[in-house]
Amino acid sequence: MTIGNALFMLFMDATATQHLTARADLAVAHEIHQGLVPAIDLRIGEYEFYGWSIASGPMGGDLVDLVRAEDRWLGYVADVSGHGVGAGIVMAMFKSALRTRMLTDSSIASLLDHVQTALMPLKQPQMYVTVACIRGGLGGQVECATAGHLPILRARAGVVQEMTTPQLALGMFEGAAFTSIHIDCHEGDVLALLTDGLVEVFDATGRELGFEWAKASLAATADGPLREIAERLLAGARKHGAQLDDQSLLLVRRTIQHQRT
Repeated sequence: MTIGNALFMLFMDATATQHLTARADLAVAHEIHQGLVPAIDLRIGEYEFYGWSIASGPMGGDLVDLVRAEDRWLGYVADVSGHGVGAGIVMAMFKSALRTRMLTDSSIASLLDHVQTALMPLKQPQMYVTVACIRGGLGGQVECATAGHLPILRARAGVVQEMTTPQLALGMFEGAAFTSIHIDCHEGDVLALLTDGLVEVFDATGRELGFEWAKASLAATADGPLREIAERLLAGARKHGAQLDDQSLLLVRRTIQHQRT
């Protein structure tokens, strides 16, 4: 009995140590994710921005970011395949490569080409990154690109249009090249970039919320503050069903501040 009790105590001690170590690892992963994906709420020139990423676990694979370089800015959402620390490491590499190159590349297409080249030798073979990004500065012309990602939505006068460049996600194949398009962004237009975790939500009967719901929700709320648009989308997803994946969103609106005479 004495030997049995001693072995039992050793087992409990080892189990407790493993449990505490696992909890510490999860806490560190959560802190890393919070640092990599802070909430966004600011204005740059004629554009205002609002966004966030809500991870489905301690370490998410989604990324929402806004980069400013002089009179230019780049906003994007990205979704790394998989979850956990591995996805978080790829997410950090993607963010670092993109931010570093943003200061020198003249287009989103060349920017994505560079990030693809940087990621390929560093990631696991089965991992890839989908991304939707927009780039602007002075005036109303905005450059857009999607790679393996949901289309970018543009809400104008109650009508929502899809802006997309159908192409493979980053990291899928060596030598892949990317393209982008330019669109006009009028005063009052709202651009929405979101990850599939907001629309791939299922109710008790297995019915998916869907991308068309997101378009309808944006059309109904596009005249309101960006924070309220985002809260409406999140509330609708949460009401429909449980969160199964990271849920991320970036909203952009062009609002020209007219001077008083």
